Amino acid sequence: MELDLRKNGKMTIDQAKEITENEPEVRKEYTNYIGELAKANKISDLKWLLQVTCRNTHLSLIHDRFCRLRLLDRVLKRGDVLAKVFVDSSGFGRVCERAIEKHNSKAEVIVNDSKRLGRFYIFTNLIKSLYVIFNLFLWPKIISGKRIPVGPVIFLDSFLFIDSFDNNGELKDRYYPGLIENLPESEIKKVWYAPNLIGLRTAKQYRSIFKSIKSAPQNFLMKEDWLKLSDYLVALYFTFKLPKSIHILPLWNGIKVDEIVMEEVNIDKGSHALLVSILFHMFFKRLKEHNVKLEIVIDWSENQVLDRSLNLAMKKYYPDIVVKGYQGYVVPDYYACKDPAPYEDYANTVPDEICVIGQAFYKDKKKYCANTKVSTAPAFRFSNIHNPTYLNCTKCPEIFIVLPISLPESKEIVDMCIKLEQVLKGQYSFIIKQHPSYTKERLISALPELLDNSFKFSDKSLYEHLCRCSLLVSSSSSVCLEATVLGIPVAIVGSLSGSVMNPLANLEELPWKICYNEIDIVEFLDSDFPKKKQDIDFYFEPITPDSVKKFLMQSHKISEIENCGLS
Repeated sequence: MELDLRKNGKMTIDQAKEITENEPEVRKEYTNYIGELAKANKISDLKWLLQVTCRNTHLSLIHDRFCRLRLLDRVLKRGDVLAKVFVDSSGFGRVCERAIEKHNSKAEVIVNDSKRLGRFYIFTNLIKSLYVIFNLFLWPKIISGKRIPVGPVIFLDSFLFIDSFDNNGELKDRYYPGLIENLPESEIKKVWYAPNLIGLRTAKQYRSIFKSIKSAPQNFLMKEDWLKLSDYLVALYFTFKLPKSIHILPLWNGIKVDEIVMEEVNIDKGSHALLVSILFHMFFKRLKEHNVKLEIVIDWSENQVLDRSLNLAMKKYYPDIVVKGYQGYVVPDYYACKDPAPYEDYANTVPDEICVIGQAFYKDKKKYCANTKVSTAPAFRFSNIHNPTYLNCTKCPEIFIVLPISLPESKEIVDMCIKLEQVLKGQYSFIIKQHPSYTKERLISALPELLDNSFKFSDKSLYEHLCRCSLLVSSSSSVCLEATVLGIPVAIVGSLSGSVMNPLANLEELPWKICYNEIDIVEFLDSDFPKKKQDIDFYFEPITPDSVKKFLMQSHKISEIENCGLS
C-alpha cells in the first residue's frame, strides 16, 4: 500500500477518518510538546512572540505534521505492508524515515518538495519587513491627524482590511457590530478602536486606509501614530535575534523531529509577522509614556502572537487594568491556540478573562486549565440569528453551499456536490455562496468547476438562503453552527488531505454529519434527524444594552492561576 502524507495529497477515506480520529489526542500531545519546548529553551517575554511557540495551526505546520506522523505510526504498528510514503518536505521526509526505521519497515519515502522555505527566504523576509516599515512609518506622517485620548479609554483590539470602509467612509465593523449602537453617548466617546492592518500589499492601499482612518468619525488609536523610527529599527533587529532562542529540541514520542520544528523557527527570521507583533508591544510602552489612561482592554482573542504581544505589554505597562479576551467566532478545535494552556497562563500571554459568545462554549475553554476565568459576552457577529424574519421560513428543495476561505477545501466541496447533483437528478437546486475574501470572478478563475450548470451563485444575504434551505454543505465555517441551531442539517465535507475541519465536533446534540462522498450526503438527507430549533441564546448571547454594559465592565483581576494542568 501507499500513504500520501503531503499537505494537499490524497488519502483513502479510511486513512482520512483515522487521521481525524487521532487528531484530538495528537493536539493534546502537541500542546504538551510546545510547553516542553518553551521550558527547555527558557522562553520568556518577547520570545513568546515566536510562531513556533504559538500553536497557531493556520500558520504553523507542526501539529499537522504530528498528525500525519501518528497516522504513519499506526499504519506501521498494525503491520500493514507499506511500500511508499509521499511527503512534501525533505525535512519531514527525514523524520518519516526515522519513524519507518523504528518499525523496521522497508517503505520508501518519496519527497516532492514544496519549497515552503525558498533558497533566499531570509532576504525575502527582510525586504518584506522593510517595505512594511516604510509604509507604516511614512503614511501617518504624510496624512496627519493623530488623535490623543482625553480621559479613560475603552480599548478595542481589532483589524482593518482594504475594504473596511465603505464608499462613504463609514467603518464596516466586522468584529464588534452592534456594540456602539447599544452604548449610551457618554460611553461611546470612550471607545477607541486599536486595529492592526491586514492584507495590505501596495503603497496605494496603505495610503487609502490611513486616509480613511484619519477622516472616520470613530476614534482610532493607531500604533503607527505613536511609534518612533527607532522602534521600527529595534523591532527589526529582534526579528533576527529572537529565533536564536530556540536551540534545544525535545523528542516527540521518542522520535527526533528537529527538522519539523526548525522549519517553523527559520520562517520567523526577519519576518514581518514577528516585526508587527513586537511593534504592537512597543505601542503600549509609548501609550504609557504619554499618560494615556486605559479603563479596560478588549482583546480579539485567538491567542496568536499579536494577542500575546498585547497581554505581555499590558502586564508590564498597565498591570492593574483588566484585559478581556473576546472570542467572537466559531472555529474547529483543530485551531489549537484558541484554548489557553497552563504555561501560557503562567507566562502572562493570555487575558485575565476569556469571553465566549454562548454558554455552549464555556466548558471547552477550561479543557487545559480548570481555573481559567470564563464568561459570556454578546455574539456581535451573529445578530441575524435572533432576527424573527429568519426563524420561521418555509423550507424549499435547496442545497446551500457555503465555501470556506481555503481553496483546496472549496475544491473538495465543489467536486463532491457535482457528483451529488448527478445522484439527486434535479431534485434540489444548488446555491453557491463564496467566502467574502473572493469575488465571483476570482473564485471561478481558481475553481473553473463552478461553471458547471448545476450551480447558481447568489447575491442575496447569507440568511435569506440559510433560513429556507434543506441542507447546508460546508466545512470550517461558523455558518455550520448557525444552520444547525436553526434546525437545518449540515453536511461537513470530510477532507481526503488531512483532518476534518469540523466546528461542531463537541456539539453532538445538533444535526450534522461528516460526509466523505456524495453517498454519505444522500444517506444523511434521508436519515431521521431532529429538525427542531435549539435554544438560540445558549449558543449566541443576544446583543442588548445590558449585555454590552456587562461586557465592558471592569472585573477583579486574578492574582494567581491555580488548578492548571493538562488532563
